[in-house]
Amino acid sequence: MGKVEFYREKEFKKTEVGEIPKEWEVRRLGEVVEKIQYGYTGSAIYQGNFKFLRITDINKEGLYINWNKVPFVFIDEKEAQDYRLSIGDVVIARIGATTGASAIVLDDVKAIFASYLIRIKPYKNLNPLFLFYFTNSSTYWRQINQQKEGALKKGINTKILANISIPLPPLSEQKAIAKVLKDFDDLLEVIEEKIKTLQRIKKGLMEVYFTKGVFKHKEFKDTEIGRIPKEWEVRRLGDKCIIESGGTPNRNVKDFWNGNINWLTSEVCKNSFIYEHIVKEKITEAGLNKSNARLFPPDTVLIALVGATLGKVAYLTFESCTNQNVAGIYRCKGIFPKYLFYFLKLLNLKGFFVVKGYKVMTLKFIKNLLIPLPPLEEQKAIAERLKTIDDQIENLKSQKESLQKIKKKFMDLLLTGKV
Repeated sequence: MGKVEFYREKEFKKTEVGEIPKEWEVRRLGEVVEKIQYGYTGSAIYQGNFKFLRITDINKEGLYINWNKVPFVFIDEKEAQDYRLSIGDVVIARIGATTGASAIVLDDVKAIFASYLIRIKPYKNLNPLFLFYFTNSSTYWRQINQQKEGALKKGINTKILANISIPLPPLSEQKAIAKVLKDFDDLLEVIEEKIKTLQRIKKGLMEVYFTKGVFKHKEFKDTEIGRIPKEWEVRRLGDKCIIESGGTPNRNVKDFWNGNINWLTSEVCKNSFIYEHIVKEKITEAGLNKSNARLFPPDTVLIALVGATLGKVAYLTFESCTNQNVAGIYRCKGIFPKYLFYFLKLLNLKGFFVVKGYKVMTLKFIKNLLIPLPPLEEQKAIAERLKTIDDQIENLKSQKESLQKIKKKFMDLLLTGKV
């Protein structure tokens, strides 16, 4: 991240945004920016003469706008000049779930911004990156959350933003603070790209492993699920495994809850291995016995039957019950559980369950799934290779999460002048 020297401020003053260094100012945002402006009302298209940045293109987790995913708009060149984005512009979502979230333009892209965004163009005495990081600080969010308008939409407007109080160090210190935080973001971006690369590699390998295997095969055969090695089988999942859904004890009966039996909902199905520390709720023996809840053993493969996680899978590493929106697949004969997990994960990644048009997946549908079955030894080899990549991905995700926490602590200290 380069050489950076830090020191602790010694003299502070009390202000409306809290204690800040004595030489800092507190200004209204409207006093230190050239423009606070609503965007252009138009419709996104596949091809046009300008990129069209929308509220859905604002990434709450990172610094960079993914311009490859931003659609186009067709607009008169002269009219577009009023909305033309420039390097250093900060845009803020003014409505919806991401109200208050921001992004900064760091690339020279021919683009305008949409009507649900507000563009802030800072004066020269306000560093654009410093402004962006301020819009991610607790000082900013505290003020935004106090000012949101509307019982349902919770929107903000240009007047609200203009009245936001911003602690303002000298320009040289703004730049130094922004550089430290951008170095964090650059490193986070590197880690994220590594994660995406490994995920692409893994998906490609899964396509190969589940059709050609990992051992050398000379002869292949055509089957109802495609071409596979000659010695493999194709079997119906319901013929090889027990497949059952869970249940929810009556929440109005206190004796059914807060016991010592793990109980999970479908939100745990995120195409990953899950461990006992994620458990949020537990039920009692009475809750288990007097409901449709079912205790699944370790190494059960879970699959979500409905909702946002429909078709996503989880590998249960501990004993647990689930609610009725999850199916457990267990006690499989001749199927290595981790192999099954990765095969179902591939089906989900390929959009199989969505393509089939299911909004609610039935146990019958899962039981009728056809699965390619290599000999058990090759199943284990396939699963072990994919698990090795998964472990690398999880390690990178853990690094990213730790770095995000460190960045947040630094940001709070730097943007309040404590350091």
